[in-house]
Order: sequence, then C-alpha cells, then structure tokens
Amino acid sequence: MSQPSSRPVVVLGAGVLGRRIASVFLAGGYNVHIRDPSSQALSDASSYINSHLQEFTALTPSQRTGGTYKTFTEIPAAVTDAWLVVEAVPEKLPLKISTFAEVDRNAPADCIIASNSSSFKSRHMLDEVKPERREMVLNMHFTMPPAIRTVELMTDGETSPKLFNLLTGVLRDCGMIPVTARRESTGYVLFFSSLPFFA
Repeated sequence: MSQPSSRPVVVLGAGVLGRRIASVFLAGGYNVHIRDPSSQALSDASSYINSHLQEFTALTPSQRTGGTYKTFTEIPAAVTDAWLVVEAVPEKLPLKISTFAEVDRNAPADCIIASNSSSFKSRHMLDEVKPERREMVLNMHFTMPPAIRTVELMTDGETSPKLFNLLTGVLRDCGMIPVTARRESTGYVLFFSSLPFFA
C-alpha cells in the first residue's frame, strides 16, 4: 500500500460526520474526495469545510498547509485512485455491504477501506468484498471532531497489523488521537483526549 500525496483520501457520505472527517484529512495536508448521492449534501459539506477548516488545521502538530477537495455523486469516479476510503453512510447494514462492494470493484488493489460505523463490525460488511481485500479493511470510528479528537481503530478479524501503525501516524499528523481496540466489539468505549493516558 502506498500513500503518495497525489492520491486522495475518499470520504463516502457528506453528512454531519462525513464533512468533519473530510476536514480532518484536509487539515493534515491530504487531498480529499467527498462522495454523496445528494448534491445538496455536497454543497452543505463544502460550506462547512470552507467555514471551519481553520479549526481543524489549528489542531495539527505542524500547522501544515491544507489539502484540496473535490466532490462527487458517484463512487467509481471518487475512488479510482484512492489510497484510503472512509465509509460514513447511514447506519444500514445492507447499504454498507453494497457500498463496500462498489468500492472493492472500483478502488485500486492496495486501497484501504475503513468504516466509520460503531454499530456494525466491519467484518459484517464484507459479503461482497474479494477475499484478498479483507486484510485492507477495518473500522475507523470518528466521534465528532474537532471537539472530540479520539479515533478508534478496530480489526475486521483479518486486518493486516501494519495498517494500524500506518493509520495511527496519519491520524496523529491530522491532529487526532488514535486508539486501537484490542479485539472486535459492537459499539466502542469512548475515550476523552483530556485523560493523562493520551498525553
């Protein structure tokens, strides 16, 4: 898996959390593609990012130059050269399964696919994902950045261990506080960044 700066992070879903997740990666200097079937949701996400990006950039360790973003209504065009896709669609398992399948068909073979879900384990979204992709899948659960900076990472049961080190570094560079769950669970323990454990 490679993550050259020319390859985008893709956020699927431009709702309240999706637009914040996009802002996190933009603040870290990554180029971002935001996909939503609703043009209105994409417009609202653009307005949010343009108004609030500085709040996210202020959290990054190096105050780095922000990335750029593009909006899409179709998954194939959004993910064609992605190195990371973060799914933030509504919490409906059939929708997540079909979304993962479409990403798997259209994203590069080395692309990581992460679900923002805390309601479903990512292993339950793999019905139509090729077996060789499954080591590149995990949960990446954001709560409500920038107010809550913790991001919880969790295996799908087959996730390559090297992804956790990679994504921990990426998220820290974006001003987040990543935590890796020791085992799969439905729902997460919410940690607060003010605790000494995260100092």
